[in-house]
Amino acid sequence: NGETTQSVTYTVGATKDAGHQWAYFDGQICVTNTGSVATVGLKVIDNLYLPPNKKAVAGPITVDISGHPNLQPNETFCYPYRIDLFTNVTPGATNAPAPK
Repeated sequence: NGETTQSVTYTVGATKDAGHQWAYFDGQICVTNTGSVATVGLKVIDNLYLPPNKKAVAGPITVDISGHPNLQPNETFCYPYRIDLFTNVTPGATNAPAPK
C-alpha cells in the first residue's frame, strides 16, 4: 500500500518562570427557538460586561454551535462557552482582562 515507517527523535524544552495567574468564565448559553420554523444559520455571540457601567471587556466570542446547529420550533438547547481572561489576576480582587 506504499506506507513507510520511520523513527524520529526530537527534543522538547521548557523554561520555568514566575508563572502567570489568569481566569476564565465558562458555562452555558441556552437558546430557545420561539419561531414557527427551524433556525437556519444560527449564530450565538457572547460579550462579557462588568458593572457598574456595563463596559464590554471581553468579546465578542462566537459560541461553538456545531454540536447542535439548528433548533426546531419551540426547541431549547444549551451551548457551552468559555471566555479566557489572559491578564495578571489578583485572587479575591476585581479583575479586568487585558486588552486585545
